[in-house]
Amino acid sequence: MQGPGEMDLLETEAFAKLLVSCIEVNDDDMVLFQLFKVFAVDPSTPRDRIVTCDDKEWLAVSYLQQP
Repeated sequence: MQGPGEMDLLETEAFAKLLVSCIEVNDDDMVLFQLFKVFAVDPSTPRDRIVTCDDKEWLAVSYLQQP
């Protein structure tokens, strides 16, 4: 049995696969996380962080970029 905040190996692997399927690095080496259409973006999210490409919305995750 797991304690609070613990994840087993299968859950960790499933999360990693989901994360990888939602992340893309574009030609400018910008790391993008695909936003789910069914979820609302918090209004406090800076609009310059939202990128539209191929009719999909992405969140630019600058701290994952290589310097």
